[in-house]
Amino acid sequence: MLVHALRRPIMLCIMLMLLLPASSIWAESVITDSNLAKAILLELHESANHDLKQEDLKKLTSLYPKSKDSNGKITSLQGLEHATNLKSLMLPGQGLSDIKPIGELNQLIWLALDGNEIDNLAPVSGLTNLKNLNVNNNRIQSLQPLEKLSILTDLYASNNQIQSIEPLKNHPELEYLSLANNQIQDIAALETIPNLKSVVLKNNPLNEQASQTIEILRQRGVAVDGIKPMEKPETNDIHVTLDELPVQFEVPPFISDGKTFVPFRPIFEKLGLKITWLGDSKTIIGEKEGVSIQIHIDELNAEVNGQPVQLTEPPKLISGTTFVPLRFVAESVGSKVEWDGSSRMVTIKSKHSFVSSDGTFRVTAFGNWVQTGGTQESVMLRIEGGSFNAFMVNVFPKQEGVELNQFYENIMEQNWGDDEADRLEETEVIFQGLPAKQAVFNFAAYKQVFTIFLFEANNHFYLITTMAKKADLKVQQEELAQIRDSFEFIEP
Repeated sequence: MLVHALRRPIMLCIMLMLLLPASSIWAESVITDSNLAKAILLELHESANHDLKQEDLKKLTSLYPKSKDSNGKITSLQGLEHATNLKSLMLPGQGLSDIKPIGELNQLIWLALDGNEIDNLAPVSGLTNLKNLNVNNNRIQSLQPLEKLSILTDLYASNNQIQSIEPLKNHPELEYLSLANNQIQDIAALETIPNLKSVVLKNNPLNEQASQTIEILRQRGVAVDGIKPMEKPETNDIHVTLDELPVQFEVPPFISDGKTFVPFRPIFEKLGLKITWLGDSKTIIGEKEGVSIQIHIDELNAEVNGQPVQLTEPPKLISGTTFVPLRFVAESVGSKVEWDGSSRMVTIKSKHSFVSSDGTFRVTAFGNWVQTGGTQESVMLRIEGGSFNAFMVNVFPKQEGVELNQFYENIMEQNWGDDEADRLEETEVIFQGLPAKQAVFNFAAYKQVFTIFLFEANNHFYLITTMAKKADLKVQQEELAQIRDSFEFIEP
């Protein structure tokens, strides 16, 4: 009986609420599709006879229903336009053709509509917060509605009827683009996308000029159809990104004695530092909450939070521009700095601290992570990164007589029953001095790997779930493991 009582809340929380069944009929609801209503009620942890109202839908921040058969597919989104706080919406493999209600969901960051019957993306045109869009395996003919989605980084639009990619011309942030199995001939627009890293073009009727464009892309380091880029020619240009966005400098950075120097004002401002210039002593002061930096032109002495620091190379004044050592400044505010010598790229990842909704613990992440919250009672923390990566912590009060192994077995029973889930690894580990259970499993249909991590503390069970795309899996899992290992309780 106890295991049965635990079964429902665990099932609702695990897998980042990705795999939810849908069935039955729901009357007198703002949502007309019974399968969509079922998924929303499960997401909100409401009873089956609850009549959904507009105020209920505003509680949604994410929705990940999953149909197991044709009878459980969602065919209408009518009423979903009231879920105006949705940030993540996954509707793969449904029976959708009309997506008009999505046009009102202007807080969406992640949207997956792959495997439907959609031929028109017009409702998406106003979703200016969208970063990741998956519309593979539909009937789409035009990408014109995406022209104004200026912060979109990932677009998956393979297996459609697309003829032109001109709407993507000069797109400022696109990095990953999948366009296989379409009707595209001219790909010259790809040369104008500055941050493009990877593009899939196979099985398109490309014109004669396409081979030249592909060669140009590969010389820039872009992976085309999964083929690794050619070695880049030598260049003196140094590029800097902060949380995946380029930092622009009017005067180019340079390297001196192995240290990268950049004009101080753009990098200080991007890192959130308020600048004070003391002309008499040639001192630059940068301040933000919890951080104070002082550096002096042509001097090795510096200060960070009042403590003296010795630089190996001093700031320099060259032709009226003040240059500062980039790594020192970025690391002084807690950021991570990485240097890729082959591409002459400096990557800066900002430090972010995320506190649980109950204020009892926190984790630290670096880079482009945002806290999205959770609609279920047990979800105390949920953060999401680019390309559908996610990290979530559920907290369950320990019930009398239930030990870690029993709780873990219940989780396994609930989630390994799905034929699509392949268990990759199952181990016992020590986490911060506490025994813990870890399992890694693969969902091939979604090309994603999940890791669950369970431990007991403070008379509660803590379930950490991470989700990573199989592409570049090792790097993503390392980053998610670093976030997990940063977990710490907050002293009351």
